[in-house]
Amino acid sequence: QHESHSLLSPASHLELLDRFGRLGEAVEGVAAAWDAALEVQARLQGLRSDERERSRGADFLGFQLEENDAARVEGDEGVEALYESEDSAVAQLDRASRAVATLRRFDDSAAIDPARLDEARFTVDDLARGLQDYLDGLESDPRRLETVEDRLATIDALRRKYGDTVGEILERAEAARAELASLENRDEEIERAAADLARCVKEYDGLATRLGDARREAARRLEERISGELQQLGMEGARFRVRVGASDAESAEGLPPGAGRRGYERVEFELAANPGEPSRPLARVASGGELSRVLLALKLAEVGAAAPRTLVFDEIDAGVGGGRVADRLASRLAELGRTHQVLVVTHLPQIAARASSHFRVRKAEATGRTVVSVERLDADARVEELARMLGGVDPTEELRRHARHLLTAGQ
Repeated sequence: QHESHSLLSPASHLELLDRFGRLGEAVEGVAAAWDAALEVQARLQGLRSDERERSRGADFLGFQLEENDAARVEGDEGVEALYESEDSAVAQLDRASRAVATLRRFDDSAAIDPARLDEARFTVDDLARGLQDYLDGLESDPRRLETVEDRLATIDALRRKYGDTVGEILERAEAARAELASLENRDEEIERAAADLARCVKEYDGLATRLGDARREAARRLEERISGELQQLGMEGARFRVRVGASDAESAEGLPPGAGRRGYERVEFELAANPGEPSRPLARVASGGELSRVLLALKLAEVGAAAPRTLVFDEIDAGVGGGRVADRLASRLAELGRTHQVLVVTHLPQIAARASSHFRVRKAEATGRTVVSVERLDADARVEELARMLGGVDPTEELRRHARHLLTAGQ
């Protein structure tokens, strides 16, 4: 029976306290602030975890740019543009001349004069020879020739690494420069993320602290309310306690210790069922009947705060007997029945008389087996059953009159 009660789980106690205190809006605010802090904290961790890769990437990009800057590569490098690369003017004119020749073999009416391409090819080739003659003339200045040859070798090495043409080399250099700037700005991103996290934590702490204060005030009122109800339900001298302590949740780096989506608190209900006893967690001290009465008292305290639901009470009348305590217990169950569906297993006629429907459960032996039957009672059968519950197997007319009185008073 104990295992079927959510009251035995401290995880439910925080929710019940918040519901009693009407703290739903404050709880939602804390949860939203927590989610925002977690999002920023994850972003900050990601930025910091990339720090080593960022450093290696920045070193590599810096090396690329140093190579390019040292070579002083420019977009109008004449030697390559004329004849050294696959995309040089000479190479492209050669490809165009071959394509036109192929086209004219199939269609000699094509309005393209190969001679003009040849003239352009000869012109560019002449320019190339002139440039070559100029380079050859540099042999009279060995130092100048060595400088030019070194520059050509440098450009050739850059082409092998970063692109086939000078344009591609320059494009790769600009891309590396932009990427390096982005990496160097990562420190600023980390600083901004850290500042955002500090702001989120401050907002969360303010909301969670106010929620904690409200919870402690609600706990005080709930203790008084439930302890008073228990006195009325036959548990004289019982004390109900709401222990509000610090959460033992582990917090992520950069977030407050003990913080969580529902705040800083951990809540647990305790009970001292008899005078002079220390209060202990419900799961350790409450009997089935005591636990049912605590549940009833809690539900009465939160009427109107929760959507209707089905509640089942067994042994709630254990140790109650009759008299005023039974009447008060029946009255409280009927009150709860106005907003909830309440199923009660009871031996007290005062409780049964307040129900809107009465079922009789019988257990008997048939053909060597135990058989349980459930029968819904009509008005006459209900009077007979209540009279039996009042006085025994053979009810008298006086007991029937008492049963009718209970039914009339309970409606």
